[in-house]
Amino acid sequence: CTNVGCTLIGLAPDDIEGFSVERARELAGLTEQVGLGLCVFTGYMKYRELLLKKEPSRAAIIMGAEQRMDSDGLPSRWLCPFRPENKKLYLNELMEVAGWPATREVHLNDEAALGLATGAIGCYCDRCIAEFESVSGEQPPREADWASDLWWAWLDHRFHMWGEVHAWLRKQIKDARPDIEVGMAHSPIHPCFLYNPWKTAISLARDARTLDFIGTDPYHFIHSNIIGFRPHRRICTETTLSLIHISAPTRPRLSSYAVFC
Repeated sequence: CTNVGCTLIGLAPDDIEGFSVERARELAGLTEQVGLGLCVFTGYMKYRELLLKKEPSRAAIIMGAEQRMDSDGLPSRWLCPFRPENKKLYLNELMEVAGWPATREVHLNDEAALGLATGAIGCYCDRCIAEFESVSGEQPPREADWASDLWWAWLDHRFHMWGEVHAWLRKQIKDARPDIEVGMAHSPIHPCFLYNPWKTAISLARDARTLDFIGTDPYHFIHSNIIGFRPHRRICTETTLSLIHISAPTRPRLSSYAVFC
């Protein structure tokens, strides 16, 4: 038995995909009426195409490959997760969600990363360049150089910044609603290590320490082209087993959703 009745994704008013805040608010009221809780998957970097058309300076700058493709093989243009104006936008949406009595879980930044399917990495926007310069004294390198201390410093900085922004978002929600559990639903690509973590900047071990839960939500017939487990239901099983091994020292709650579509 579960207290989670519904899942949502994409909460900006002008999103191309998912629910708007207004529609999500209505659904939260309905779940409360029937005594169910609400699990909310929230998009942050992704699903912002219309916003980026209006304000392109808010985008993450991804470099290192000709095509910027996401884990579903689709062209991608995402928000920079570190720019103050983007954090403010997302936090306002999260505070709206936290204000709904039915909300039980919030999943942050749906299936995003700092590296894409082709191996392109970011972020190289002006704000992120300035931030790295402030701690290193140099601009971030644009190409991999495994003999360079600066390259390793850049990779470490990206891991740190990625973990920090999600830990900060969790704290804001917990300060407002301590009873809400806050975590992330990673693409199953990450717990399966199909992309090297230096590309994505995702440290699953850190997420296990700083979030209430970690999870994955495989869309069996979308991700099956790159995740070879068969039959398809094994995609969910194997990615969950991988998370169990990663998180064993800290034992956060695991959240695994199988979406059949």
